Amino acid sequence: MKPPTGERLPDRVAIGLLTVTFPPELVDRVIAETGRVQRRSRLLPARVVVYYVLAMCLFFGQGYEEVARLLSAGLLATALLILIDQPFCTISAAASIAVAGQTVQVASGTYAENVTPTHSGVAGSPLIFTAAPGALVVITGKAVGSNGFTIPGKNYITIRNFTISGTVGYGISATSACSFLRIIGNHITPAGHSTNSSTIKSAINLDVATHSLIQNNVLDHNTSSGVYLAPGSDDDTVDHNDISFNATRHTDSSGTYYRLAPGIDVRGASNIISNNISHDNDDSGIQLVQDAHLNVVVNNVLYDNKDYPNSKAGDHGIDVSGAPNNTVVSNTVYGNMTAGINVEGASTGTTLANNISVNNGLPASPRTKGDIRVTTSAISGTVVDHDEIYMTSTTGTIITWDSTTFKSLAALHARYRDVEANGFQANPNWVSPANGDFHLTEKSPAIDSAESSAPGQLPYAQEGRVRRDDPNVVNAGAGIRSYDDRGAYEFYPMLSVGARYSRIRQNGRLHPLRPENSALAGWRGYRSPSGSWVVSHAGLAGDTGMVNNIGLTR
Repeated sequence: MKPPTGERLPDRVAIGLLTVTFPPELVDRVIAETGRVQRRSRLLPARVVVYYVLAMCLFFGQGYEEVARLLSAGLLATALLILIDQPFCTISAAASIAVAGQTVQVASGTYAENVTPTHSGVAGSPLIFTAAPGALVVITGKAVGSNGFTIPGKNYITIRNFTISGTVGYGISATSACSFLRIIGNHITPAGHSTNSSTIKSAINLDVATHSLIQNNVLDHNTSSGVYLAPGSDDDTVDHNDISFNATRHTDSSGTYYRLAPGIDVRGASNIISNNISHDNDDSGIQLVQDAHLNVVVNNVLYDNKDYPNSKAGDHGIDVSGAPNNTVVSNTVYGNMTAGINVEGASTGTTLANNISVNNGLPASPRTKGDIRVTTSAISGTVVDHDEIYMTSTTGTIITWDSTTFKSLAALHARYRDVEANGFQANPNWVSPANGDFHLTEKSPAIDSAESSAPGQLPYAQEGRVRRDDPNVVNAGAGIRSYDDRGAYEFYPMLSVGARYSRIRQNGRLHPLRPENSALAGWRGYRSPSGSWVVSHAGLAGDTGMVNNIGLTR
């Protein structure tokens, strides 16, 4: 085969003559008259195969691989879009020829495929794979060992709004130095098998990918982590994902249960882990391990990572283990199996600030206890301040520093005056922690008390709300703003709008009133102990109004 010759004007003219001489309707008629109409779905429709054969005749000086390169590189891409007025039968067929700047839009249906793009996008012209508007597209992978999407060493690719269900492999896997990926708005459940520790799989696996965004995905009931960032996966952002009920569900013959499904597993550097909700996983809500460094964990909510799927499961809210120079700021941590925020091993230079950590690692914990734990090996260069901790039980450990346990913040200050100097021990007065609602009420001591200049602190809170100065609270914070609130949420006054609604209406589309949907544009809702839904919105009076084009309906 001759080497690539590049794009030439005579090639383009020849292609134009080909399509004029053999118009699509003529090709279709010949295929039909000769009895060669395709009977099964192939990677390429019959008409495209005919044009490929004609193109090989036209470019007779080139080998068939070079003709295919010309087609896929774009010389015939525009012509193909005209010639193929019928949709592809598989996503993979489109993925094999789609190039930078093109969008593969997929209609509703179930696709047993491992979609593997052949080409990359470029800056300003990504290659986009997306479900069609209003479509439910389910990708199940192939029968043996495949992922839903596999991205091998590609750049500038977007995967958006798919449901990826029941894959034997990963839901989405990026390997071999990818970059500038956008994985947005997908639902992945359940990936992998629980046969043994080698068959469990993450929902989203970046091994390796840099400068990429994982945002607004729902990742649940997978057999390993919701998101995995391998060593070398640097400068990525994991933002506003809902991650829950991930568990290996694997117990070996000795009865040992393997906890290998944290919500977010970070092993790279300089990543931003922000605004995620991670709960009921069989390992920690977020873990930074194996020399993960210079990462920022901010505005996340980590709760109830315990007892799922059995009493041997569960670990920390946030685990920093053998991972130096990371920042953990303005997170909300509640009711996890072991120490709420854990810093151990060679995790020197860690910064903890503005977090709220409550009822973690209670006395019944099988391992570490308390709301914050920092071991001797990690205290060098580590700064802990402006956090709020609280325990309903007053008999157990609430904080550990230098591997010494303390039952109160006052006891800590008696020995280490400068540790958590501006922290306090108090009930944060959340709306309903038992129902997963960690918004602050107007009586919360967390209001207007944070350090706004803490490393990694954002000018907005978990739901995108800007920091707000509560006129009814004396500012007790510090930094460039003295009114930031501690924890993941910023307090806004809320007015009740009823408790008998079952759905949220947004732009004409109905969403079930569940915690993952009730945060739409400021709505929030939870099921009360009596079983009714309680819903509210900032600044809305009455129960018939609309805010940000969102309303309530029965």
